[in-house]
Formats: sequence, structure tokens, C-alpha cells
Amino acid sequence: MFSRMPPFATTCWTFAVALAVLILLPVAPTAVYAAAPKIKETACDITTNPPGAKVVVVGPPEIVLGVTPLKKAAVPQGSVQLRFTLEGYEDLLQPLNVDKKSQNITLNLVRKIKPGTIELSGGPEGD
Repeated sequence: MFSRMPPFATTCWTFAVALAVLILLPVAPTAVYAAAPKIKETACDITTNPPGAKVVVVGPPEIVLGVTPLKKAAVPQGSVQLRFTLEGYEDLLQPLNVDKKSQNITLNLVRKIKPGTIELSGGPEGD
């Protein structure tokens, strides 16, 4: 009634099924992409004179820490650059080496010089 398949046909059939499974099954993202390493951070107190400056860790990725004064801001460990911006003041780019130990950072911002004009008028002496 049933005929037995030759060994060659069985091997081909097994190969075809295995190939179809590999092609049709989606690959899980975790298998393709390795998890990003956790960035170590240190809690730092950051203040500026005057207060109110936006503080950003220059990236990539760029990380907004907040507005000064900051208490226990999570700053990535290693060599980083912090950018301070405040309207009416020069932007400040401050390199910083952050280790495991908490740091207190205080910076003075420099006021922008606004261009202006002076108009003088006059005539001959004695007028």
C-alpha cells in the first residue's frame, strides 16, 4: 500500500523543511543586537553665577542635565564636555573629567557684549 521513500528523498525533504523554517521564522531583535552597555554616572552638584543656565552633556548622545543650580545631576563618567547656555551670556563649553567620586562644579558665566552706537554732535568751539 505505502511505498517506502528512498533515502535520498528523505534527506531532500528534511533539508527543505529546515530551510523553510529558517527563512520564515522572524529573528528576535535581542539575537541580532547586543544590549547597549550601561553608562556609569556620578552625582555632581552644578552651579553657575548667575543661576538659570541650561546644562547639556555634549554627545553623542546629547544629554540635557537641566537648569542650574543642579543637585546630584547624573553626569557620565569619563572625559565629557558640558555646554552651559543662558540668554544674555556667552555660551560656555567646559571639559570635565568625571570619576566615581562626587564633584561640585561652579562656573562664572560671562555677559554678552551688546553692540551699541554713540552719537556725538557739536560745532565749532564757543557755539
